[in-house]
Amino acid sequence: MDVIFYAVPGLIMALALFMAHRVVRRWLQIRGAWNSGLTAEGRCLRTFTAVGGGHGDTSVRTTLHHVYEFIAHDGRVIRFAEDGGPATTVEGDYVTVYHTDGRQLVATTTASAWTGRTWRPR
Repeated sequence: MDVIFYAVPGLIMALALFMAHRVVRRWLQIRGAWNSGLTAEGRCLRTFTAVGGGHGDTSVRTTLHHVYEFIAHDGRVIRFAEDGGPATTVEGDYVTVYHTDGRQLVATTTASAWTGRTWRPR
């Protein structure tokens, strides 16, 4: 019976640490794309929404997704999807893509909230 008092909190802590690792890792990847200085002109190919929740008494969540395509500096055509972008970006719009270079290319269209040393509200 004492095992439950150690195993359950241990599993909760392990899950919390794993989620924190994923969030920090993604933040570092996006920050690397912003700080790399590499930009390209991209085009929004598609927008769509994903709906989740709504079972029983839970609320419905709607997330806006965009699919972008751009040509990297080495000539590769890169297509990626990004969620949570601006609702004003529609299919056919041209956007600035911030990306890293190399085999593990990370790209984003969301501009950095840090501009120089000042914080810019979104």
